[in-house]
Amino acid sequence: MIYIYNILSLIFYKFGYFLITPKTYSFGGLYLSLFYGIKFCNSRKKKHLLVIGLINLHEKNFLKIYNIDLILKIFLKYSFKEKFLSIILSLVLNINLLILLILRKIRLWKFFSRYIIFLFPDYIGYGNKDDEIFESKNDIYVNKHKEDFFLKKINFKFDLQFFDQKIDLSYLYLKNSQINRSVAFCIKDNNYTKIKRISNLFSSDVNKCKDSIDYLINQGLIVSKVGEPSMFSFNYLNKSYYDFCYKKNHQTYLNSEYANCEFYFGSGASHGLIPELFNKKRIIINQIDHLELNSMNKNNFFLFKNVYSTKTNSLIKLEELFQKNLVTWKEIIQAHKNEEIELRENTEKEIFETLIEFYEYNFKGKKIYDDLNKKYFELRNEYFLKNYKSINIDFLNKVKYKVSNEYLSNNL
Repeated sequence: MIYIYNILSLIFYKFGYFLITPKTYSFGGLYLSLFYGIKFCNSRKKKHLLVIGLINLHEKNFLKIYNIDLILKIFLKYSFKEKFLSIILSLVLNINLLILLILRKIRLWKFFSRYIIFLFPDYIGYGNKDDEIFESKNDIYVNKHKEDFFLKKINFKFDLQFFDQKIDLSYLYLKNSQINRSVAFCIKDNNYTKIKRISNLFSSDVNKCKDSIDYLINQGLIVSKVGEPSMFSFNYLNKSYYDFCYKKNHQTYLNSEYANCEFYFGSGASHGLIPELFNKKRIIINQIDHLELNSMNKNNFFLFKNVYSTKTNSLIKLEELFQKNLVTWKEIIQAHKNEEIELRENTEKEIFETLIEFYEYNFKGKKIYDDLNKKYFELRNEYFLKNYKSINIDFLNKVKYKVSNEYLSNNL
């Protein structure tokens, strides 16, 4: 059966359509699948067709679907023919998902999962089933795209043409013809571990952003905090500060504020990727990954968490960090699990100084001396050229962002 769906996907591809099954069962996964899927569409000059799953096999509440608002807005922009095709394909997918749900409930999944998923696949076309976009020379990570007949047949890969593509879905939410003087602000805190267990390594303390918010409001900006109800409340009172986390339609507010803002300020991971879908500048704090930053814009700023050795209680500076292979989030998580390292959040001062650096560079035309950034990228490029066979110097030269000079002065 899985080959029938692969052939179906291939037929649609030949007629100019790339089928994307967004991960509607995952908050971050949904954005990631749209990001990679639409970028690939644009690079191959294809139109996308969404195959929409409405059953969540990954949580106890199988009716919990993330961001159906964004999916619906994309769907409504389709032509009548495209809507019809999307509905039919989605119907087929949801019949599969319903069968899978029943088989899981009666415990057959536990014994025959490989055969069941072969007969009733949980996606059609591209489903972002491989979280690794780069291939390590030590073969720790398996590239599952090689196992997918359809993706292998169309030579699906993340090449330079892919990364050159820009996405801008802000037109779906624009309130007027002009972007507001606002900032989309989102902090993933430790409460998020209730949703995803490993998320505390990506977390931040929202209270350490108070001085930064004061600064933004003093620049005449509106700050809109977005996220979801489990996030810690932040008692900040100002007529230019809004908190949409606890609204009933908090996911709609989140997308709308991203679409209508000047830039994004906050945590990385999934929330830090969303600005790329709306073509927005971003300043990311408490970042831990030096590889999958998805940034081709030198106007983006990143502030990394400080990494300390648990054995010596000393700061592991960048050169040693690269030597110890503590560069990607998976390596960081493993080292933390082994109690080899401790991650320390950015201080209020670090965040504040980095924000000023970002704002003055992007909106006041202040030049930044790039000597420290140049040294950082030399270390970064040397490491990835040595350790990743799918990365070349042309790709590395495409990757653009700035690292806080304050952070680099302490870590180089």
